[in-house]
Amino acid sequence: NMYSRMASVVLYEHFKAVWEDEYSEKWDEWWEDSMKHGLCYSFECVVPRVLGDHGSTPRGAFAILTCIASTPDERFLSPCEMLQLATKWRLPLNEAWFLPVSCAQEVEDALHEMRWSAGDREVTARLDELGFGHRFLSHTQVQGNVLEGVVLLGLHLEGRIGELEQLVDEYHAAMHGHRERALAAALALGERCLSEDPELLSMLESPIPGISEPVRQEMTAEAAWELACDNVAPGRVRTALQRCRDSYKHFVNLKVYKWAGDWQVQVHVTDDQ
Repeated sequence: NMYSRMASVVLYEHFKAVWEDEYSEKWDEWWEDSMKHGLCYSFECVVPRVLGDHGSTPRGAFAILTCIASTPDERFLSPCEMLQLATKWRLPLNEAWFLPVSCAQEVEDALHEMRWSAGDREVTARLDELGFGHRFLSHTQVQGNVLEGVVLLGLHLEGRIGELEQLVDEYHAAMHGHRERALAAALALGERCLSEDPELLSMLESPIPGISEPVRQEMTAEAAWELACDNVAPGRVRTALQRCRDSYKHFVNLKVYKWAGDWQVQVHVTDDQ
C-alpha cells in the first residue's frame, strides 16, 4: 500500500545519498544479504503530511533503523550486531545514548522534568554530557526542536561497553562524509511530501518498478490461524503464534500474503494492552 511504498521511496533516496554512484548495486547487495541470512530490518518511516499527520510535522522525509531480527535464530540482534550491519550498509540510526544503570533513576527524573520546558537541543546536550551514543541525522535537523518524548530501555551489556563504544565510533566514522547529502535528500523529499507532489502521489498508487511486493491472500480467520500455527517450525515464533490464537485471538488479526513463493503472515494487534 502507499505506506510501504513511501517507506521504499524514502529508503531508496537514502541509499542514493550515502552510496552515490554505487547506490543501485549496494541496494541489491543489501537486499540479497538480508535474504541469505534471514534478516528482517525494521525501520520507522517519518514523512510530513502525505500519509497523514501525527504529532509535530517533520521537516524531512527519512527512515530510522529501529531493530533487526534474525529469522533462523528467532531473536533480535544485539546493539553491537546492529551497529556492525548499520556501518556495513550505511544505514540511518536513531539518536540513542548508553548510560550506566547506576544513574538511570537520576536520568529518568531529569528527563521527565525537562520534557515539559526544554526543547530537543537542550535535552540532547544534557544526554551528551551523561553518556555516549550514536546518531545519523539529528531530531533537530529533520523534525525541529519540539521534544516529543524519550524512550528508556534496559540492556544487559556487562563487559561489552568498550566494544559498543568502539562500534559507535566506527559507525560515526563511516557515516561522517555522507550526512550533508543525506540531510539534503531528506529535506528535498520532505518538501515534495508537504506540497503533496502529484508525481510522488502517483508513484504511491501502484507497485514501484524494481521492488517486489507481497500479494494479499483472501482466507477465513480460522484458515489463517491454521496456516500460521501449523506451518511454522517448532520454536519461539510458533509458540508465540499459538499463544496469540489460544488466549488473545479477540485482540489479534492475521493478514496473509504471498511473496517470492512463500507465505507471509502479518500479526495485527488491535489493543494496546
